[in-house]
Amino acid sequence: HLGRPLLAQRDLQRAIDVLKDAPPATDRTFHGGDMRVAARVYLSRASLSLGLQEQAHRVAEEGLALAREIDEPFSIGWSLITSGRANLLGGALPEALALFTESIDVCGRFGFTARLGQAHLMRGCALVALGDIVEGERALELGFDMWRRSSGTNNLENMLLDAADILIQNGHLEAGRRYWDEAAQCYATGPERGSYAEYFRLDGVLNVLAGDRASAKAKFQAAIDVAAAQAANRFRLRAARDLARLLAEDGDAADARGVLAPIYASLTEGFDAPDIREAKALLDGLSTV
Repeated sequence: HLGRPLLAQRDLQRAIDVLKDAPPATDRTFHGGDMRVAARVYLSRASLSLGLQEQAHRVAEEGLALAREIDEPFSIGWSLITSGRANLLGGALPEALALFTESIDVCGRFGFTARLGQAHLMRGCALVALGDIVEGERALELGFDMWRRSSGTNNLENMLLDAADILIQNGHLEAGRRYWDEAAQCYATGPERGSYAEYFRLDGVLNVLAGDRASAKAKFQAAIDVAAAQAANRFRLRAARDLARLLAEDGDAADARGVLAPIYASLTEGFDAPDIREAKALLDGLSTV
């Protein structure tokens, strides 16, 4: 839905309900995978954007179990990536790495080049998060090269921003900036807006690191506004966390609480995810100021 995860969630759940009792059929596929599996792949992604970490994990696991049950290789490889991403964002890094590695094996054996590239680049994200920067960057470069050659710019900006976020978090600014710059080019020419709030947030992070705090605050607020319009609560929380941190550092603790507290209070699950734990720790610290 091009940046409308709430509508996507509604329609994908309807699709799952409609397809509930449908037998597997080779003529009923979406992007190469079983339609029942594909609906769960996209519902998991929408759920992550909405801040529904536990739902995203559960739906991804359902899709993987179904793919294994029907023993359809493309659906298995795709579902492994989806489950891996849910684990990655939930902080289960070794589990995510194992899922991406298995997807690489499946997609490599059957020649699914685009998904193989996606599995490699997501494995790269997991490796960077685990501290293996050198091997992680190699995997990212390999994965993006394979994806670009097989799929062009389709869905590219979302994956570029995943990579940029992980690299910047781990102090590799030049590489992170390179992926952010490429995502900016995608947004300049294409309609996809699924991670648009993250695009603005990461621009804000880069501005902070460059010493331009005023521009950073404006970018974080833009990210909050985009995410609010999309009901993308996870991205809204991340941007609010980063803006609140900046305000607190500037001595504006009350404003920082005002930015972050309402958004954190709106969450209903996924409190063990790293970004949500960070927001909670920041909010707890602000309550003592």
